Amino acid sequence: MKKIFFELVLLIFLCTTISYSQTYAIKIDKYSISPDMKVEFIRFGRADESWRIVGSCKSAINYTKVEIVDFVTIGRVKTVEITKSAMADRDICIVNPEDLPRSVLDMLR
Repeated sequence: MKKIFFELVLLIFLCTTISYSQTYAIKIDKYSISPDMKVEFIRFGRADESWRIVGSCKSAINYTKVEIVDFVTIGRVKTVEITKSAMADRDICIVNPEDLPRSVLDMLR
């Protein structure tokens, strides 16, 4: 009986921790002087990370300034694939969704 109870408690604990996901707030800044991160969104190929955009978060206080580049240049640029899968590396909300480039909006469809 103790073993079944212990397994049940362990199962509940694992299910609650696996389903928890942190959402990261980003602000798109096309011509930033000092962005926190530069990203290139790709459709095909090997990406550094996959992001699932979960919506907007206009009232976010803490966010990461992201500059979107059209192609990888010299410097630190992260390639990102936008996905709808729950297995994405990060869940992202956007502080300023009106500033998303058309190419990124097309990827969301």
